[in-house]
Amino acid sequence: MASKPQAPPEDDAASVSSYSSESSQSSYSDEEPIPTHQQQRDGGIRLESAIAAPPGERCADRRQEEEELRGADVTVDFTLPDGTHRTQQFKMGHDVQYLKSVLERECGLDFARMRLFLGSRLMPDPLSLNDFPIDIATPVEIRVQIE
Repeated sequence: MASKPQAPPEDDAASVSSYSSESSQSSYSDEEPIPTHQQQRDGGIRLESAIAAPPGERCADRRQEEEELRGADVTVDFTLPDGTHRTQQFKMGHDVQYLKSVLERECGLDFARMRLFLGSRLMPDPLSLNDFPIDIATPVEIRVQIE
């Protein structure tokens, strides 16, 4: 025969209230000042300097930073399934998925069926050009195959 679960004792109100008062205490003491927005940093950029910059300057800085993160320029020579060639400029930070989307848009190739090969090596979508042994001094030859 299964026993009935017992209800918790009603006298635990004191332990609950002591727990509540301990957990509601702030982690800051009265002596420690709470950091202001000017003292906090967002990605290494002081907030007050970013806010003070004119909007156009902030956008230009962001574009320049994004360009630097994408890496060096590289020329890609695609060999399309019909044997023709197409040359395009990319950044080393562009991923394979981006290259395929450009080929889909400009050549009308089916993105889902497209496979890119560097030599005999399949280039998976999430990898970037940085992930492959590429010499940026010469055009990179990539073969396009449709499955």
